[in-house]
Amino acid sequence: MAMRSYLSQRVPPPVKRMVRQFRQALTPPDTDERVLFDYPVEADPSPVPRLTLAIQFLNRGTDFGGAATGIDIFSRLAQALGRSVGAEFRVIITDAGPETDKTIVPKWAAKAGLDIRPDQIEVVSSAQDVIRVRANEMFITQIWWNMRNFGRVRDIQSELFGQPRRPLIRLAQDYEPGWWAFSSAHMLARSAYDDTGPLWGIVNSGSLADYIDFMGHSFERRYVFEPVIVEALRPYLDRVGSSQRQQRILVYGRPGVARNCFGALVRGLKTWAREYPQYKDWEVLSAGEPHDPVDLGDGRNLTSIGKLSLDDYAQMLLGSSVGVSLMASPHPSYPPLEMAHFGMQTVTNTYQCKDLSGFHPNILSIPSIADDVLAKAIAQACERAAQAPSVFTNDTYIRTDTYPFLAQLASDLTAAIKG
Repeated sequence: MAMRSYLSQRVPPPVKRMVRQFRQALTPPDTDERVLFDYPVEADPSPVPRLTLAIQFLNRGTDFGGAATGIDIFSRLAQALGRSVGAEFRVIITDAGPETDKTIVPKWAAKAGLDIRPDQIEVVSSAQDVIRVRANEMFITQIWWNMRNFGRVRDIQSELFGQPRRPLIRLAQDYEPGWWAFSSAHMLARSAYDDTGPLWGIVNSGSLADYIDFMGHSFERRYVFEPVIVEALRPYLDRVGSSQRQQRILVYGRPGVARNCFGALVRGLKTWAREYPQYKDWEVLSAGEPHDPVDLGDGRNLTSIGKLSLDDYAQMLLGSSVGVSLMASPHPSYPPLEMAHFGMQTVTNTYQCKDLSGFHPNILSIPSIADDVLAKAIAQACERAAQAPSVFTNDTYIRTDTYPFLAQLASDLTAAIKG
């Protein structure tokens, strides 16, 4: 600190300005400055109703998880509205860049039975791109800045056609304000729930819906669904009771995703390795995101196997004894549900409005991810793994009706379109 003060007093002002300019050039703009746009809006005179999905990025390698769920729900709704009111549909990919892959849309739409043409996919890459809107058009958004950007498009739609504002549909799959530390982006993400109404919410999990309530937000209408097993994993459930398991811990390791708490995960594993030497022969693998080996002490490593295909992932689940998956979020996340249903003793954490201990008997849900607490839970899971795994399926998780709310939402949208 003394050296900085010394230099500050003696560095010439021109040099100080040059240093400040250099720092500013290297500092990227805040998130909200990069994603909040006032798109030019023009009227499309077509009287045909239309459903539009505004989905962000769609970069190569992101065709899974939330993106896939969003396209799936949209595709099913588009088909339902096509039957009920003859509605057309389109997808707008926002925040597009060199890595944007338009083929993700027709691939996932086809899985839901929707045939989408290239001209029904629009790409938006700047604030100058024009959004054409019809009088009888409804928008589905998936991230907070598209809530704001297309909430404004919806407001202009109301002015252009002299009609009441139509509901904006929001697919919520996590509480996104938590992804940004206290900042303008955090505040804008929070308030997007409160000042883009009328807002209809599709919420992925009851625990997330409860948390949104807890945070003081509300929807004009809300449609909640619980996570369901990935269809490609379902056939493997029949092998859970007979699978041969190794002395192996499989962790969900994603160093690049803060909410998966990789640092705490590593510290807990190091404490486990040190304090519970009776498990020194156990292998520890990390799936989810490639990373360098991590030294756990005593000659053992946390070894990354990266992102697996679903078939390879299923085999890894069937052959492992213990799973660890942390998530700083009210959403349950999918890995602990998968690990538990595949017979692994599974360690995960609680969060406000979330406790998975009652979801499956193989889940140990801990209130803290402090080193000693996590290490003790992992050791407990290793001890429990000496017994035959609990072959239990939660009926909600293995249901075949993925979106029980869909018929009601399609009915409500049909009524809104008919006026």
